[in-house]
Amino acid sequence: MSFRLKIIIGVALIQGTLLLLLTWSSVQYLIQTNQQELAIRNETLTHLIAEITHDAVLTGDLERLDRISQQAILSPEIIYLRIIDMQARRTLIETGAAQSIGRPFVQDTRFEDVDDGIFDTAVMIREGNQTLARVELGLSISHAVALIEGARNKLLAIAAISVLLVTLLSYFLGTWLTRGLTRLRLAAGAIANGEFGRQVEVLGDDELADAGRSFNTMSRHLAESQEAMQRSMTESQHLMEVLKEKDQRLTAILTTAVDGFITLDAHGIIDDINPAGAALFGYTSQELLGRNVSCLMPEPDHSHHNDYLRRYLAGGERKIIGIGREVTGLRKDGSTFPLDLAVSEMRLNGQPMFVGLVRDISERRQIEAAARRSAAMMAALVNANLDALVTIDMQGRIVEFSPQAEAMFGLSRDEVLGNNMAERLIPAELRDRHTAGMARYTATGEGPVIGQRIEVSAMRGDGSTFPVELTVQVIKVDGDTLFTA
Repeated sequence: MSFRLKIIIGVALIQGTLLLLLTWSSVQYLIQTNQQELAIRNETLTHLIAEITHDAVLTGDLERLDRISQQAILSPEIIYLRIIDMQARRTLIETGAAQSIGRPFVQDTRFEDVDDGIFDTAVMIREGNQTLARVELGLSISHAVALIEGARNKLLAIAAISVLLVTLLSYFLGTWLTRGLTRLRLAAGAIANGEFGRQVEVLGDDELADAGRSFNTMSRHLAESQEAMQRSMTESQHLMEVLKEKDQRLTAILTTAVDGFITLDAHGIIDDINPAGAALFGYTSQELLGRNVSCLMPEPDHSHHNDYLRRYLAGGERKIIGIGREVTGLRKDGSTFPLDLAVSEMRLNGQPMFVGLVRDISERRQIEAAARRSAAMMAALVNANLDALVTIDMQGRIVEFSPQAEAMFGLSRDEVLGNNMAERLIPAELRDRHTAGMARYTATGEGPVIGQRIEVSAMRGDGSTFPVELTVQVIKVDGDTLFTA
């Protein structure tokens, strides 16, 4: 056998080996990346279905579970869906292909173990430390298998064609092939080891140089694909971190808020409540989750609350939602207290949800009651006073007129309120002195009769005059100046 033939055969074998190695590594990489992507998608889909069905499982809403399962099974990837109540050991929902549902469930952990084209997976639905249900899902991997098989066949075909071409070219360019193929072999080995984008030196303008350029192009494409995949994974990770940060921020705000926040579903079930809201009623947050909000209301609101929600959702009749009002709350120990309640509606995935803001107003009620008592006591003191009391503002208008003043001046309170005191109670010859005294007080803050006990003439309602003993005091109320005589 000639040395040239040996070179040709040797070069062909080397190049064929390199191409097969490259093909194998590419197929393995393709299989691995597709399986990873499929595993991520399957895990995401399973957890997504578990999250969607969480509230329905928690509340035992079989109708909602049935709607969710019917929507999910429309996906060509989902072969069957089964939800099992782990507390009652019974199946809540079971839908999909009859043949797949009928066989025993065996969870798959690796795609290599799948022999029926269906990847069986499961996830638990938990509430705190309690396991509520298990979601069993059968996912089709036929599409991914077909893609991998097709890619493998194409790569093998390309490899076979490449070996044939290399054999033909090596016959004419033996000596050049040895050097060129060595470079290609080294570069292919680097790519097989994960060094995507590795380039070979291209010399000349012949077929070997074309092969080197083609190899470089392929290597660049592999590197670009790898970079694009890495960017996508980085962006996804960043998005997850942003969403997690926003969720943590919102949770921190609600957790540290002084006022109580309560989130309800359309059936009045408490979906979430912050610690301040739970403590307001004497509970912890975990004690109230999943319970009807009517447990925080005394009768008759306790019995009628669900009717309020149904009427509102049916026809928009508003009792509290969107209005806000003062209501009575019921604590865990059975005591009641006044609270300010504001409820607003929101939509989540097309379903109505309600957010309530609650605040204990017991202290405010006590202050208001004290103010009413004080006002009543003051009115009683005024009415019991034997002297006549007349109060005017800075414009000289009468703002208060006691019963004794009514008897003394022969005028009713309704007749004089808002009237100028000088025109109704002061004789004409003394009105200029009164006007001058008011002007002086306005300018200097001092008056000739302020705090003094004097004797002057006053005028009754019938125009007659009579002597009175007068004492004037200044009262400051919320920035306004009043004079009480």
